Amino acid sequence: MLTIRAMTGGAGYAQRHLEHSDYFDQNRTVQGEWHGRGAELLVLNGTVTHEQFEAVREGLHPETGEFLRPRHSADRLGTDGDVESKARSLYDLTFSAPKSVSVQALVGGDERLLEAHRQAVGVALQEAERFAGARVRLDGENSNRQTGNLVVASSIQTFRQSPDQGFAKLQEMGAVREVPYLERAQAVAEVYREMTAEPGRKVLVVAPTHEEIGRVTEAIREDLKQKSVLGVGETLQRHIPLQWTEAQKKDISNYQPDQVLVFHRASHGIEKYEVLTVSGVSGSGITAKNERGEDKSVSLTQARSFSVHERQPIEVAAGDKLLLMGNRREPEFRATNGELTTVRSVERGIIGLEDGRSVPANNREFTHGYAVTAHRSQGKTVDTVIISADVMKQELFYASASRGREGIAIITSDVDRLGESLDVSMARPSAIELAKEISQAKLSPEHGVETMPKQSIEQPAHIRESGLGQGMELGL
Repeated sequence: MLTIRAMTGGAGYAQRHLEHSDYFDQNRTVQGEWHGRGAELLVLNGTVTHEQFEAVREGLHPETGEFLRPRHSADRLGTDGDVESKARSLYDLTFSAPKSVSVQALVGGDERLLEAHRQAVGVALQEAERFAGARVRLDGENSNRQTGNLVVASSIQTFRQSPDQGFAKLQEMGAVREVPYLERAQAVAEVYREMTAEPGRKVLVVAPTHEEIGRVTEAIREDLKQKSVLGVGETLQRHIPLQWTEAQKKDISNYQPDQVLVFHRASHGIEKYEVLTVSGVSGSGITAKNERGEDKSVSLTQARSFSVHERQPIEVAAGDKLLLMGNRREPEFRATNGELTTVRSVERGIIGLEDGRSVPANNREFTHGYAVTAHRSQGKTVDTVIISADVMKQELFYASASRGREGIAIITSDVDRLGESLDVSMARPSAIELAKEISQAKLSPEHGVETMPKQSIEQPAHIRESGLGQGMELGL
């Protein structure tokens, strides 16, 4: 993905953003490199220095100091001498690899993907340079001229350290807090309240189990109630999917009264998104009622058209965070599975959301959205992430930690145990890798001793949305 941002001013931008590879380690820096035909014309090559970058940013030749553009001040001035618009001194281009590629490259330590990313960025820049141009506004002329050259300061940021180094760095920052197990949920609630004190801040808790998520959610909501952040709650009945297979849905003995059938497509007189409550079972058919109390007959041949759920009470109040757990594509309501949203109001079963949508009374596929599992957290970006765990494998820790664009807090009851668990990887060696290591083991003098191949995977410690990115600054 390519993100382009026009920069005005930009004094000190290189030092603040380009040279720091890890905002958790301000002493760790990376070196940029000059690229582009424009850089060649200015005899810029090799490592980017701060002085060179600032000179080009200000429109000066880095060696002679002469102006490279006709107008010394690139700001647009009005007839009264006031600045009407600030100059665009540079363009910030960020080439971000997809999250899946970042995980394989950085967590899996696959140097081939890093090199492939570098080459892909290089090809993209060469293609873009062909169409580079400049605006000509001299002596009344108003035209664009294609120059075919760019001055590019490039730096690649991989944000990679070993698991031990990354976790140790988080401890040095004070991001890791150890509390007794029975006090952990309350500790998470306190940190959540602190992190969300500023309006508009997005914070997400990641926990390894649904049991932990339940305890953390209860503690957070109770704390928010005491601080009057949540309004008066209304108890609703949410629908929890039983995750039945098609074979299970075709087995009549599995059905019990009060189970809920949610139709995801129309079938034999039953509308799409219609919700039925099982009232009885006989032979090979199911008797159910819809929201209007009308009797409906459901055949097992319709199993592909519905999913089976059970009801569970849930309190929802104004100010609550909800996690929507089903896709809906209706004219009056559209939702995406895994979407996080905030409740504006609850009245007679209708949930009003802050973005203006209203959750229909027959849509009860949601839960509280304060805490999620590491798997569920993937694809979400918040300001700060809170991890509550004693054990977490490398890949899950990276997926969780990289949710926060600005900060991270880790609450655990056993710091040493959590740190040790980060050495364990979920990655499975390929058949070729196993065959190679087995072959090497047989050739070893100790081949009579059975050994298991050791997996070593480097763990990213930098916390931001893109695990693998390349930043570019362009001067035209």
